[in-house]
Amino acid sequence: MEIHFRTANQLKAFRQSAGTFFLIFLIQLEFVVGLAVLLFCNLRPREWIGVAFRHWFLWFPAAAACLGFVSVMVEGRYVASFLVILWLAAFASSLSSATIISSRIAVAVVLAVSFVTGVKILKAAVTDVLAVHKQANESWEVAQNLKALGVRPGDRVALIGVLAEQDWLRLANVKAVAELRYRDERKFWTGDANLQDSVFTAFATTGSKIVVAAHAPITAVKEGWTRLGSTEFYARSLLAKPAAHVFAARKAP
Repeated sequence: MEIHFRTANQLKAFRQSAGTFFLIFLIQLEFVVGLAVLLFCNLRPREWIGVAFRHWFLWFPAAAACLGFVSVMVEGRYVASFLVILWLAAFASSLSSATIISSRIAVAVVLAVSFVTGVKILKAAVTDVLAVHKQANESWEVAQNLKALGVRPGDRVALIGVLAEQDWLRLANVKAVAELRYRDERKFWTGDANLQDSVFTAFATTGSKIVVAAHAPITAVKEGWTRLGSTEFYARSLLAKPAAHVFAARKAP
């Protein structure tokens, strides 16, 4: 691979990273407000800045790591640990300043920020627990229905509109060996029987026993497809004797 630097693309990456950081700060708004209150209550902002510089060993490595991600791509899970260190360093510098208007105000701000964060974490935990109880295990359902169709561990399968990183592949202990290219998926579903048969034939040449599709049209059941339980996945058996014609099938490594 030959790497080329393009200024326009790099600027787009910076813009996207800045937007992601903005969304992260909106989620952590209580920290922004709490720090702003502490800075407002500081009688000598220059002294706070001096304390912050003396704490450079806390925030500089974390800030450098965040800047490194900014040039490529930022996601919350990438910078989460570094943001924790940055917030701790910022609050430590504010609370270490001797010119804070009142220690009671500082304690009240920290407790308020901690309380809001705790409520948000508790709410998210309860929501996740309730979602787990209500949510069906789609991957398990797909794997069990494939077994009911005669798919056995070690069998090869082909994919249409399905990401290879699917848990049901592991649960069914099957191997995805071919897939229809994404740009050809719409052409496949809107094509005639001859075109679709050519795709099935191409899949069969890879040794695939069955083809699994995601988000197939409603009419797919009438065309030999079987819906896998209550999921959005459909499966269809492939021809036992493949022909030589190949259309838009790509072997997986």
